[in-house]
Amino acid sequence: MNEGRLDRYIDRYGAVVVLAELLNQFAVRCVRAACDTTRSTHYVPALITGLQSLNPQRISQLTGRVGLDSGAGRVEVFGSLDSDNRDCLLATITVLNLKGQQSCSNS
Repeated sequence: MNEGRLDRYIDRYGAVVVLAELLNQFAVRCVRAACDTTRSTHYVPALITGLQSLNPQRISQLTGRVGLDSGAGRVEVFGSLDSDNRDCLLATITVLNLKGQQSCSNS
């Protein structure tokens, strides 16, 4: 996403709302990749806890630690902030699979 567009979203909705949406999308992608499912499987972020209140522009890189259980995933989302080499926990997000018959298993 380009900086100008991100600035406009932050101005319009606020940094915390934009950060939550970005992290939710990232968590869904992490669960989808861990489950190795098709695009037709629908995932939704259901719960976000421990959300850090910061400007998303400070984040240089995201990583996720995924735990899977019966079609749901729990993603701990870490971010590298500015030029700091340490990752900090930005949020923990629970992602649900809307297709009940499709399930993931921990490998």
